[in-house]
Amino acid sequence: MRKKIILLTLPVLIPLLLFVGCATDRNAVQRKEVPPMTLSEQGITLTLNYLTEDQLIVKFGKKNNPFIAPPSVVGINQGMVFELSVESQPAGEILLKEVELQFGGKAEGPKNIFHLTRFWEVELTKGDTAEYTLGRMKQVIKKNLLPNKTIIKPGSGSTGLVAFLGKFPRYGNFTLYIPGFNKSGKMIHNFRFDFEL
Repeated sequence: MRKKIILLTLPVLIPLLLFVGCATDRNAVQRKEVPPMTLSEQGITLTLNYLTEDQLIVKFGKKNNPFIAPPSVVGINQGMVFELSVESQPAGEILLKEVELQFGGKAEGPKNIFHLTRFWEVELTKGDTAEYTLGRMKQVIKKNLLPNKTIIKPGSGSTGLVAFLGKFPRYGNFTLYIPGFNKSGKMIHNFRFDFEL
């Protein structure tokens, strides 16, 4: 009788144990470091630096870090964060918008200040979130995240974060497109960064 009970409970017990194991996983994807990449075209210079979770912790701490995805039971919350520096020669105003990350035939847009703040507002209503402080995270987001439409004045520059949060593969080839437009809305150049994690 005992053997029969064990045999009947194994198909339920094993998936349950795997589920619990996944639920406690931080989903902190420790991808390899990627050297900074710089592209220049028509007086615009973009430098892109992929930030690992360790680098994000050094910059913003482990607690209340809005750029590190929270634990997820189904394992879909993974973050990819880049530090982007833009410099423009004094030739005219430049608008960066329509940034897109492509991977495995899919495309994802970056989180803007509103979306990332809203994501955390919803996330902090779930599970054990007592250690998080939404006010602190909002300050860090507002101070560091580049707007989805970033205007660079002639002869100036800007540095900030471009953050993606969603269902990404743990490893693979990625392409980040950052189009630059002039004041009249004509595309000057579509900067393409290819990298492997």
